[in-house]
Amino acid sequence: MSEYSPLNHADYLSTARSVAKEAGKILKSAFYANPSSILKNENHADLVTATDRQIELYIFSELRQHYPTFEFIGEENVSQAEEKSVLDKITNAPTWVVDPIDGTTNFVHGVPSVCICIALVENQIPKVGVVYNPILEDEFYGVIGQGAFLSNPLLPVNSETGDNVFRLPLRNNGPLGPLSNMLVVTEYGSDLRLKTVSAKTDILNAVIVNGPVRGARGWGTAAIDMCHIARGSCDVYWEAGLHVWDFAAAAVIVRESGGVVVNWTNRDPTGKVKDEGLQLGARNILVVRTGTDAEIEKVVGEIRNFLDLTHIELI
Repeated sequence: MSEYSPLNHADYLSTARSVAKEAGKILKSAFYANPSSILKNENHADLVTATDRQIELYIFSELRQHYPTFEFIGEENVSQAEEKSVLDKITNAPTWVVDPIDGTTNFVHGVPSVCICIALVENQIPKVGVVYNPILEDEFYGVIGQGAFLSNPLLPVNSETGDNVFRLPLRNNGPLGPLSNMLVVTEYGSDLRLKTVSAKTDILNAVIVNGPVRGARGWGTAAIDMCHIARGSCDVYWEAGLHVWDFAAAAVIVRESGGVVVNWTNRDPTGKVKDEGLQLGARNILVVRTGTDAEIEKVVGEIRNFLDLTHIELI
């Protein structure tokens, strides 16, 4: 049993990684058992399975044994209680934020782009993040001020460390920008009402055509989308309709890789992008890979010119 200490971030990460690895065994077993025991299907594109619930209960049980005084927010326990407004009331207390399966629709259809997300948020700032895909064995993790890393036994041995762990970004794709050199990432999300989908596709079309950009991708999970930014494979990601459990863990990883995670609207236009705070309850994020301060400022400004929440009615 441990009390909170701001000096223990490495210990918190170690615990989160260990719990995610064990939870990953549950996910991997269920994935290959070809399950699709859907418990909630109020929106045909927003699914909850028995495995989601099982994994979240396991993670919370394990973390509570170590940190009984911490607060806990998980996708399934919030959804069950129908208290999504709690996201606007995240306190400054240390809070574990968990998404048991990010990419549930992928999971149901047997697409291996799925992951377990565990974040520790303190003072409303994500400080520790783990994103683990047990199917592909990608484990992304980071701690504020200590860097971000990718571990995978399928990676070549790191000549500097002698293991299969590499500091992020994994790739150096050169200068950030211009837009014509960029691979961007976004998603439709689970809200498939015509008005919302049209607004999102209008933004994507504008970026692709008027940017123009090199191409667009999406892996069906916000956390994995963001980890592709952190590893340097993609340049920009934006999405609206997210909840804090979708992005908190990956936000640590992106920031520690040198990138930025901000909201669509800048609340302080006089400051630098890298100094902007992230509103955890805003339901929208803009993510840009590492680059010079000037490059990041320019790209964030250019992409923000395309982003418009006016016609996106979030549910």
